[in-house]
Amino acid sequence: MAPSVPISNQLPLYDYLKNLSSIAFAILGAWIALLIPSTVEKVEKRERTVETISTVISDLRPLTIPMNASLLVLVLGLIAVFCSTVLSKQENLYRYANIGRIISLEVLFLLSIVQIWAIAYAVFPVNKFMDFARQIKARRERIKLEKKR
Repeated sequence: MAPSVPISNQLPLYDYLKNLSSIAFAILGAWIALLIPSTVEKVEKRERTVETISTVISDLRPLTIPMNASLLVLVLGLIAVFCSTVLSKQENLYRYANIGRIISLEVLFLLSIVQIWAIAYAVFPVNKFMDFARQIKARRERIKLEKKR
């Protein structure tokens, strides 16, 4: 079945996936800016203490995982489109066209699964993100109280 799906029919699917990945990446970046503004401020101010860096990493991890997955899908999708476009112009590679179509379709499927996971990870546990933001606030308040002592 896969060899019968021409690259010309797969390229629009790569475009949709690219657009979806870009939107997911932007939305997750906005969530980081909204949910954890003090962390973003620390990154912008370039405070480089070990405590600050470890706090920033632990604070951003739940949001950066799907964000990085979206970025990976975007980059690999662009590479796949570039490779399929360039390789389809090579006349001496026509005998491998079926293999190329199969590989392209499998890459498209894999990238789609990763993107669906990233969106589900980011969208469905909204309550977890809110709880996570409350935990961060409580942890910072505890640290402030400990520093006052």
